[in-house]
Amino acid sequence: MKVFGININLPDLKFADPKEAKFIAMTGGIVLVALLIGVVPNIYQLFHVTSKITQMKSKSRIAEEKIKNLPQLRNKLKAYVSQIDELEEQFFDVDQVAELIGMISELAKESGVIILSSKQFEYKGNDVVAKNPFYKPILLKLELEGRYHNFGKFVNLLERHSKLILLSEMSIEQSEKKKDALAIELSILTFLKVGREVSS
Repeated sequence: MKVFGININLPDLKFADPKEAKFIAMTGGIVLVALLIGVVPNIYQLFHVTSKITQMKSKSRIAEEKIKNLPQLRNKLKAYVSQIDELEEQFFDVDQVAELIGMISELAKESGVIILSSKQFEYKGNDVVAKNPFYKPILLKLELEGRYHNFGKFVNLLERHSKLILLSEMSIEQSEKKKDALAIELSILTFLKVGREVSS
């Protein structure tokens, strides 16, 4: 007879004395109960521990891969943070909002374009732009007067400016006041830095 892979030779109880057979049967029962109480839980624990070790080895392999990739990930993070820094440099700071109209007026004067009026409006365009947590879009609507080549110079100066300035809408007509000038309505979209969650 095999118990847990161990050969156990038991006497043939058919030919044994009834008292001896009863004693052997009771002893065998006690031994079997002892095995069940002592060995089976240990086998379960052994299986449980082996399973945990297998899981830990798997996690260890994954951790090793992540550790190997860490330098590459850090370099990517530095590159992303650098890109964010470069882009944020193109946004206006809170204290520069008052300077924005003045700066545009200077560019217009340099170009030979006259600003007749300027108004700030709430941007209601693309939701991704309007509801971004890192910046606030600023929409300016300008009425300008100037010759075609002067206006071209003004647009060129705006596009080459270090800050991010986008021309969103434009209409050009012949000026009613000056025959050699254009009446221009221009919408300018720029951005105000309001928050930052990525740090280097």
